[in-house]
Amino acid sequence: MAVARELVTSGAPSGTVIVTDYQSAGRGRLPGRQWVSAPGESLMMTLALTDNEPGPAPLRAGLAVARVLEETFGLSPSIKWPNDVLVGSRKVCGILCEYTDPWLFIGVGLNLLQQEFPPDLATPATSVRREIRPGSDIHGDDDDGIDRDDVLKSLLETLADQPEDWALQNNDRLWRCGETVRLTEPGGSIVEGRLIGIDGRGLLQIDRAGVQSSFAAGELDGPGST
Repeated sequence: MAVARELVTSGAPSGTVIVTDYQSAGRGRLPGRQWVSAPGESLMMTLALTDNEPGPAPLRAGLAVARVLEETFGLSPSIKWPNDVLVGSRKVCGILCEYTDPWLFIGVGLNLLQQEFPPDLATPATSVRREIRPGSDIHGDDDDGIDRDDVLKSLLETLADQPEDWALQNNDRLWRCGETVRLTEPGGSIVEGRLIGIDGRGLLQIDRAGVQSSFAAGELDGPGST
């Protein structure tokens, strides 16, 4: 993302894509969180666009990732508001979007070929390889035909083909939609209620004893999470 910022400052056009095999200073949405990946295991990219509507960008990108995982690998991912894609309860993709008028930077880290993960991750992780071969020998060298260039091409095409009903499609895949959830707001306040979905602005809708409230930021978990 830092390289993308430098390039657009130097005149690179909207639609510029930066891809790396390895990152040593990856970062997450929250301070102190990092995204670490060994060389060649992940699709790590930043797409730079001129865009005046940055609000729902992480959810639009998450929907594009989910569609690629469904159509290319036959997986059934869910979108965890506001910026993760899960398979089952495990994180397969993280998204970081930043906006500096007029530029929107969409960063995507998608686990493709990982066989093992550190045991101390805040959220359990998985990879496409592990999911398409559940229970297989994770120490094998076969990449199962997962081609990062093909995945990148599919993802960029899907990002460019955003459906008008993207919010509805997100809700169809939304993690814990219709269930009781716990939301920790940026200031530390805890909200519990039934997850209704997201609206067209990307705001999270939670029903608390019959009163519907909207939230723009926070950490979403199941009830009673710590």
